[in-house]
Amino acid sequence: MVKVLDASAIVMFFEKKTGYEQVRRLFLDASMDKCTLLVTSVNWGEVRYILIRHYAKIAQRGAAEAALRSLPVRIVDVDQEIVTIAGDLKIKYKLAYCDAIAAALAKLNKAECVTTDGDFDVLKDEIKVNLLN
Repeated sequence: MVKVLDASAIVMFFEKKTGYEQVRRLFLDASMDKCTLLVTSVNWGEVRYILIRHYAKIAQRGAAEAALRSLPVRIVDVDQEIVTIAGDLKIKYKLAYCDAIAAALAKLNKAECVTTDGDFDVLKDEIKVNLLN
């Protein structure tokens, strides 16, 4: 089973917000080859930016980067096919562009998109959405 992580799901895990256990379980499952977790390079960059901004001290940044790199996720570079689908989704559903990119990867891979962002609700006819709470 393939799942696409939106940036919000990864950030939820690091910030230990309500529901982070669900993301932790996905990471455990992926580390045992029970599922495949994908994230676009754009969403990965968004997570990195949020974590670096949050962990202002240099030592904390290094620890955050190491933890981020240790996650059992495959980073997928955004190509023309993904941005074309993302553009169509953005036009049709008025999504934020980073959200549209994550949704496009999910659509392309017939995967579930894991997110905390309620804006993904409009995509339920396009992709399977796992809205974490």
